[in-house]
Amino acid sequence: MKRQVVTLAIAVAVLAILAVMLTVFLLTEPPQQEPLADSKVPLFNLGEVWTSITVENAQGGYVMEHQGEAVAIQGLEELSLNEDLISRTVDIAVAPSAEREIRDVSNLENFGLEPARAVVTIEAEQGQQTFSIGSATPVDQGYYLLFENRVYLAAQEMVEPFLQGSLSFLSLGITQPLEDGEVAQTAELALSGFAPVALEYQPSEGGEDSGTYRMIAPVEAELDYYTVNSWLGQAFGLAAVRAEAIFPTQEQLEHYGLDEPAAALEVSTSSNRRLKLVSSSIDEEGTAWLMLEGVPVIYQVSEVDLGWMRVTAETLTQQFFPALSPQQLDQFTAILEGESYIFQQEEGIYSCNGQLITEEQFNAAAQAALQLRPKLLDAPVEPSLEPVASLTFTSAAGDTKSVQMVPSGKGTLYLKGEGSCLFQTDEGRLEELQGICTSISEPPEEVLNEESIRGDIGQIFTEQ
Repeated sequence: MKRQVVTLAIAVAVLAILAVMLTVFLLTEPPQQEPLADSKVPLFNLGEVWTSITVENAQGGYVMEHQGEAVAIQGLEELSLNEDLISRTVDIAVAPSAEREIRDVSNLENFGLEPARAVVTIEAEQGQQTFSIGSATPVDQGYYLLFENRVYLAAQEMVEPFLQGSLSFLSLGITQPLEDGEVAQTAELALSGFAPVALEYQPSEGGEDSGTYRMIAPVEAELDYYTVNSWLGQAFGLAAVRAEAIFPTQEQLEHYGLDEPAAALEVSTSSNRRLKLVSSSIDEEGTAWLMLEGVPVIYQVSEVDLGWMRVTAETLTQQFFPALSPQQLDQFTAILEGESYIFQQEEGIYSCNGQLITEEQFNAAAQAALQLRPKLLDAPVEPSLEPVASLTFTSAAGDTKSVQMVPSGKGTLYLKGEGSCLFQTDEGRLEELQGICTSISEPPEEVLNEESIRGDIGQIFTEQ
């Protein structure tokens, strides 16, 4: 009997311990957030008889007005709007709903509702309705909402339109895309610090291909259609990241760098469409402030859509000196890693370091020296390393131009001429030029004679 009593006591003690452990577990377990209900809680429904929607928030708010079948936003009457966003905002405002009601609310401040983040007032024929939006919920990606002294949990997508300012309703489409068969006929590009570039389109004779572009200023050059269209086409169908300001003052233009734009692009098309874009410099975040002539809106645009802001005569011709060609040179000197190569031509006689070479060799070396394929830098730099190469060109008119190639330390070479260093090129350009110069200065065992030098022009240097 005694043994049974002991056993029973032990069993009771074990059960007591388990009960305590279960109680502790239940008390310390994190509370589970009640999931959002599948069914909505409608707050009211005004249908289509509303007259105005007024939103007050930290972003300046806005006022929508019902004008027949259209919706206008005060202050934006002359501008292109995002009709889809307006329609969605109206649908939510006149018939809002919540996920569920929050019970036992004692202090509105705890829910960001006193003061509220936004107050929405809807005027309608049958009266007025108002609701307020508070802070975001810790979970569920929702917001607290106050209506008729009751607090609700509302979904994020329901309240977002009421936390924005009027500029969020502006269309972010800055220009319209090119239509079928429409091409950019002329273009004038002006980048601060560079010679303005002017282009014109030249259709193909048979009309079977896309034609070409011709640069007519600051130098003349034939350009590939697709190369030009890769950046010029970005002027059409251009979209912004966001709208920053409307009807800007002179002070705002100065603040956003548009009083004296860093770049301007003016284009006319075969459909007699004309547009002009002006832009600030591209900032560290990779965006710029931009305006379209005739539209009083300052837009923020990504540099990805501003390829034309990196276009100069140098990049189009792939030459650091766009106006020069091999045929215009009397002499050029390449100093490459301590070795000098002096190329000269006089009355059809071509030489390298005093050694006779062919016209083709001279032109190949000159072309490699001229076509450095410069790429525009984001900002001027002052190279800190010593040059590894230099090129000096003397034209038939006696003009001399020079450029140094300085390592950047990043696998590229700075191209430094007179003034600021604005361009760089790949190190491969130096290697290619050095290979050509080396091969020319070390001729094969067969010695070139004067007859082979003059063979291209059908003359004999000395009579036999």
